[in-house]
Amino acid sequence: MKDITADAYPLMAAAGYVFTEGRVSAPGAAAGDHITDERTLTNIEGRLDNIAYMARAIDLYVEGRSDAEPNLDGTKQFMHLIDDASGFAMRGWLYVALRRFQRMGRLDALRAGLGMLFAAEKGIMSTRDAVQALAPDLVQMHDTRDDEGGKALDRQRQLPEPVS
Repeated sequence: MKDITADAYPLMAAAGYVFTEGRVSAPGAAAGDHITDERTLTNIEGRLDNIAYMARAIDLYVEGRSDAEPNLDGTKQFMHLIDDASGFAMRGWLYVALRRFQRMGRLDALRAGLGMLFAAEKGIMSTRDAVQALAPDLVQMHDTRDDEGGKALDRQRQLPEPVS
């Protein structure tokens, strides 16, 4: 494998990953705990690129303002994700949480959230659990939108039966 440099993965560098001696790791990782799989590096950089691509749409949707560059395609992608009909609404909210951490300079939470995004994509955890762990207010925001009671019924079905 060729040397891994911040120049090759600028979004990872901006997210605080540490590039030394041709290797990359998360800050505070144990010695020898480097990201060595090129596909993983590409995936991390790609998800960070997705955040940048949708940044303005995310900011406007949640904050009502943004200093990110306009990107019509990024807006379309985000609006598709956040739409309940797409089946990816929680994934959209997860990107909202990641963008929030990015704006706040909470790079530790951004990196942890990326790990949760990958875990959700692999079916290791639900995307809803990831959003709940990272930003419970976003789950609440999603759930309280007017949906003719469907979400309330879904939540009710998720609760355990009362003990007799």
